[in-house]
Amino acid sequence: MKKILSSTILSGIALATIASFAPVSALEPSDAELEKMFTVLINDEYKAQAEYEALIEEFGAVNPFARIVKAEARHIDALETLFDAYDFDIPEDNGDKYAVVPDSLEEAYTIGVEAEIANIDLYEDYLKQDLPEDVERVFTNLMKASENHLRAFENAVDGNINTGLGPQRNNVMRQTRTEDCDLSGEAQALN
Repeated sequence: MKKILSSTILSGIALATIASFAPVSALEPSDAELEKMFTVLINDEYKAQAEYEALIEEFGAVNPFARIVKAEARHIDALETLFDAYDFDIPEDNGDKYAVVPDSLEEAYTIGVEAEIANIDLYEDYLKQDLPEDVERVFTNLMKASENHLRAFENAVDGNINTGLGPQRNNVMRQTRTEDCDLSGEAQALN
């Protein structure tokens, strides 16, 4: 009986030790890690919104900036919903400190491409972790919306500046406007 009990205890200790060496991505992030993710992402969204606002101020309400700047506000709203749900303080919006206005619209489109690629990379990195379901849903939907923004900027770089989305515009818009980006499960427009 003592031998069975000892084996059971040793097995439990061994499993606990093995679990402590599990890859970080396999573990659910702590509240501090979640707050850091939320902060990095909302600051990136603040920066994108400020950039697109500065470009609109310089070049006028041209697409895709005029459309996407509104989407950035919705992205910020979705992230603020997560801050509220997890009772974290929402950081101050200092995005305007980082806005860069180039000499031409063509350069501005390239800035849009680069900004959306960086944004998508952030979401992809965070989605590799075992996130709470609500966080994963919001991150996934915001990443999908950023993928649509990327296509819009890539199309603009290629010379299709009417919408930035080309012939796929209506299908993409219908699909992403029904995406769920809040915690209540209600559909919201993302891009």
